Amino acid sequence: MRIAWFTTYGGRSAIADFSRDVVEALAADHDVELWVPEGRGRLRAPVAPIVRFTRHPHALARLHRADAVVYNVGNDLASHRAVLAVAGARPGVVVLHDAVLRHLYGGLVADRTWSTGRYLRAVALHHGPRAARAVADARAGRDLWSAVDTWERAPLVAEALAGATGVVVHGRALEADVRAAWAGPVARLPLPAAPRPPLPEPSAGAAVVLVGLGGVTANRRIEDVVAVLAARRDLARRVRYVVAGTLADDRYVRDLRARIARAGLDDVVRLSGYVPDDRLDALLASAHVFVNLRHPSTEGASASLLRQAATGRPVVVSTGGSFRDVPGDVVAKVPPGDLDALAATLERLVADPTGRRRLGAAGARWAATRTPRAYADGIAAFLEETTRLAPLLALGDRVGRALAADDDAGAERSLEAAAEAIATLAG
Repeated sequence: MRIAWFTTYGGRSAIADFSRDVVEALAADHDVELWVPEGRGRLRAPVAPIVRFTRHPHALARLHRADAVVYNVGNDLASHRAVLAVAGARPGVVVLHDAVLRHLYGGLVADRTWSTGRYLRAVALHHGPRAARAVADARAGRDLWSAVDTWERAPLVAEALAGATGVVVHGRALEADVRAAWAGPVARLPLPAAPRPPLPEPSAGAAVVLVGLGGVTANRRIEDVVAVLAARRDLARRVRYVVAGTLADDRYVRDLRARIARAGLDDVVRLSGYVPDDRLDALLASAHVFVNLRHPSTEGASASLLRQAATGRPVVVSTGGSFRDVPGDVVAKVPPGDLDALAATLERLVADPTGRRRLGAAGARWAATRTPRAYADGIAAFLEETTRLAPLLALGDRVGRALAADDDAGAERSLEAAAEAIATLAG
């Protein structure tokens, strides 16, 4: 099978890492090309031929040679704008990486590609007039796409699926949402963990090292850990908490630094900023426990959790979002906002090295079952299925457009054409 795989493939992107690992496995049995937008900077090492594309029709002419087209879509406009533009012109299978696309479509408002009115019309179309009114009300004094109130009311996932021939998701909750909003074929495939060599045991120093990974943003609940350490001084004396991730110069980071200083935790909590790949393994190896709290959680599945679990260290996660799919015996789960439960979990893991090793080993075994090879086999089978169903899906879209036509004459012409297509398929 000839597969065109559209993806971001540079920068600090878990989707780029995912694409590298899955395409490398797919390329063992299929003819795969990596289609990467022009101007995305330094790319990952090629694991298949790379096609640098623009949205110009001439740049996309060779797509007609592909048996299947795959579009990786996430919540970052800069990474996925060009991919979405092509997906709107040439239907294919969408791999949906996020359960909320507020930044994607909010970004279109920010750069004036979309008006606020168009955004609200999209919310009304996919989530109903009540949701659109709630989103409009939530705007008061805030940017439309950054209001936390709008995350669950208007994820706008269905907007990215218009014309798709199939959708791949990585979690049960997102699968349910997609099936409720979209009538085409859906496959749920476990997000794969890249195979990595085992890390050495962390040093047996005086302090137990807690490590958090990812951008320093409000939904990562770093302040919850700080609050626990401020309240439990005996625990704070036994740990060091390192948060590695991009530090935006915004109010949240400034407030977080002020909280750390007021609590006298400057020697305990370190916001290290972004850690490049050549130093990341050393940080991972230093960890005794990973802290991976998310609330609200907008991911379809957590690549950072898989990377952490694969090290054989225990991971503390929230109970909501995509973490609901993770077995409770391979991670330590804490309800969002329950500081007593978080404190008890951290104290137990800090005090019990044997328990840490046991939980970490369970997590490593779980991560090892989720291989790029298994994912490649699953998506290849789904691509073959959606290729067979594509004419029926195109017909459904045609009928839908006819029924939604504003004028009776146009609707009648479209329905007549759809009827001819049905007769052709039946024959």
